[in-house]
Amino acid sequence: MIGGVRSWVLLLGLAVAACGNSSDCATGQMSCEGACVDVSNNHDNCGTCGHACSATDVCGSGTCGAACPGNQMLCDGTCSDTSSDAMNCGGCGMACNAGDVCVDSACQVPCDPSMLMSSIADPWGTTWDGLERGPLAFDAAKAACQAFGARLPTAFVKFA
Repeated sequence: MIGGVRSWVLLLGLAVAACGNSSDCATGQMSCEGACVDVSNNHDNCGTCGHACSATDVCGSGTCGAACPGNQMLCDGTCSDTSSDAMNCGGCGMACNAGDVCVDSACQVPCDPSMLMSSIADPWGTTWDGLERGPLAFDAAKAACQAFGARLPTAFVKFA
């Protein structure tokens, strides 16, 4: 009985080791045999490490199927959401510049929250602090923050 328990513990340990350490990978990725892989669209690791799709299937949203899910396109053999994939932004092969993000099929510079309250200089040389920005600057900051799911604080939030 003890030998059987040791065998199961050994097998469990090997299974965990094969998956690797996912904490070293970017968000949405998993470590499979030492490589960080997006298991939501990887043909050989679809949904989890080692789960390969058949030769005729594709992997989309972590599931093998005959075609990509409705909100994705087949780009170079991989299902891609072209509204948010920086390597296929707005269409297959349309990569954003390094460091940019894809939001609603358009490449954008990611919003740096520290920029929202920093001073800016207008074309006439006047420097404005974060509370004195005109409506156009405010609208641009609001749109940039909403693009990544954030919001600007309201006067009530700031001063209440």
